[in-house]
Parts: sequence; C-alpha cells; structure tokens
Amino acid sequence: MPMGTLVFLALLSSAAVVACHGACPSGNREHCHFDAGRRERAPDVAAALQVSHQTIDTSAANQSKLATDSVTQEGFLPRDWPRDDESRSPSVHDPCPDFLLQNRLHYRIPLEPRTSPAKVIDTFAFSFASEAEELLLRFYEMGEEVSEFHIVEGDRDFTGAMKPYNFEALLNSGQLDPWRNKITYHQVKIPAGVKGYALQEAQRQALRAQVNSFRGYNKDDILLEGDLDEILSHKLLQALKTCKPMNNIWRAHVRMADLIYSVAWTTGNVSFGTTFGFFNEGGALAGVGFVRDEGFLHWDHELSAVDGSHVAWHFSFMLNGSAALAHKIFIRTESRPDFAKEFRTEDDLATFIASSFYADPSHHDHSIFPSKLGKKDLPQALVQHPEKFPSILRNVKW
Repeated sequence: MPMGTLVFLALLSSAAVVACHGACPSGNREHCHFDAGRRERAPDVAAALQVSHQTIDTSAANQSKLATDSVTQEGFLPRDWPRDDESRSPSVHDPCPDFLLQNRLHYRIPLEPRTSPAKVIDTFAFSFASEAEELLLRFYEMGEEVSEFHIVEGDRDFTGAMKPYNFEALLNSGQLDPWRNKITYHQVKIPAGVKGYALQEAQRQALRAQVNSFRGYNKDDILLEGDLDEILSHKLLQALKTCKPMNNIWRAHVRMADLIYSVAWTTGNVSFGTTFGFFNEGGALAGVGFVRDEGFLHWDHELSAVDGSHVAWHFSFMLNGSAALAHKIFIRTESRPDFAKEFRTEDDLATFIASSFYADPSHHDHSIFPSKLGKKDLPQALVQHPEKFPSILRNVKW
C-alpha cells in the first residue's frame, strides 16, 4: 500500500466525527478551484476535527407527521414528494443508451442495465442561509432518486473566521420536510488557522470518515461528491441507479452547463464539478480519500447525454440577494472579480449589486452572455414552482 494512503488512513482513524440524523467569474470560475485545492493541501487537521451532537427525530411516525404538515403549510403537491424505492413501479424505459461515457481519449464505454438498482449517496457542504434556493432546487431535482443526503457544515468560513451553524434552522423550517428522512447532517468543528481550500478539504475528510462508518452500503452503490450548487438531473440519476459501465469502472465526472448569477447568464464554459463512482472505487469503503483528493481532474471518464441535452447544471453565484453575493465575493479564496475590486466594504458592493449589477450583469462582467436556455433545458421545479426560486430565475424571460 502506498505511504500516502497509509498516512491518510491514520488521519481518518483518529478523527472524532459524530453524525446527527435528520464559485468563479471573470477568469476565476468556481469549477477551477478544485485544481487549486489540490495545490493547497489541507494540513494534518483530521485528528483535530470534532463534531457537535444534535438529535433530530427521523422516526417513521414523525416523518408521517412531517409529510402531512408539508402539504398544508408549505404547499408541496403530492407529485413533489419523494417516493420510496420499494413503492416505485419499474420503469419501462432503459436509460442506458441515452448517456455517453467516454474516457480521456474520447473512446465510448457502453453502459448496460444493472441486475438491481443501486443506492445513490449524495454528499456536499452547506455554509450560509443565503444558499437556501440552491439547496431547495437540489432536493426538488435530485430528492426522488437519491437514497441518502449527507450534508456537512463547519463552524468557520473560507477566511477562517467563526460562523454559526446555519443548516439546522433551515432543516426545521419545514421547507425540506418531504426529504427529511433521507438527510444526515454533520456538524464539524474546524481548528483555528484552517481556511480556504484547506477548510473545504477538512470538511470533506470529516464527511468521508463518517459516511464510511455507515452500514448497509454495497460496494457497487454510487457515491456522489460535489458542491451544493452542482445539480444533477433526475434523468441522469436514474441512469446511475440502473446502469453500469461494461468495464465496471465509473470513476467519472459529469458534464454540466455553467450558469452564473442566474439561469439567464452563462460563461459558455462546461463545468466538470461533481464526481461519482462505485463505493469501492478510490477505496471509499476502506476509508481512503474518495474522488477529489485522488486526482479530480484526472478521473478517467466523463458522463454526458448522447443527444447533447442538459442533464446537469452549475448554478454559480445564485444566492438570495445582493448582500449574500457581496459577502461571498469578499470571503472567497480567489481574487475578487474586476467589477468588485473598487469596493472597500461589503455594504458598498451590495448596494452596487442591487442598484446596477443585477439589471445587466454582462455590462459589468464581460466574460458572460445570455444563456438562452428554455424551460425544457432546466430542472422542472423552476418551471413548476418559479415563486420558490426568484434569485435563480432573476432576469429570465420565457
């Protein structure tokens, strides 16, 4: 076994992690930060990571009450509810031919049906209440097909400054009730001095360690690792559940449309943010680091739709309001975009964003242009429930 693997195993075995149930404009795009993150490695902080205890009732009786409340109080329609795998009728459509899996030499790897559906385990980090729209859209689009959501939140922001835990309030707000029985929330205490991509990696290490301790996974179940604003379509997730490569190797990243500030705007680039694989790829079950810290940009395969349709999206910088966007720009690891460099305070930048920038972002950020995406090109929750996503749909005219 390589020495690096032994060191990483030792770090994870010493991490004390307890679960509680329940970004880049103007040449610095968020999808590029993973490469930078590999250069700025996390220090040996795994042994110092700690997690606060929470108790969230996820009993069947409580979930039944939550589901009822969600209809009367939150306005969710029955078709929005997640369905248990056991109650879902088998699909008559085989999604395998609809997707293209290619290696780095662009050779196609055929997909074939699995003998039984896989569990899909989704993992990502949450930081601020201003991410609520992106989070809700993630659950609407992915919630039916994903078996478990593991969400990690640290007590420091990217600058290393202390911050409160914000996810539990959102979890208790009722907005996530239809999916609450699938959610496991991990609170992580980040040691002083850890910031930037090192902080991001520390959170991921803690989350991987805890997910690895769960039972009931098969080696050929699917593990996703991505950012909150990287959303996979239910169609793609169905393929991950019911198909497998003929060579039995996923080790892939997903081709996704790169949208910024709202779905009205794009960089024209393609993001390859979310990575996925079988649980036994990357040594995930053994506790070895999975996916991004094992060569994110060097994973062998890319998955996309055969017909070129959009099956995943990067909803970048689509936070709830001008103050949230200004805060994110001020604390981000990369340098500020050109339009924000002249502002000395977050309040001044927020005022500019609200009064001028949002009206036409392309006037201030010359690297973007209209996306021209229609209703059929986007998650259907945006079409069916536009009132829930005003920031994501800002400036959209259908």
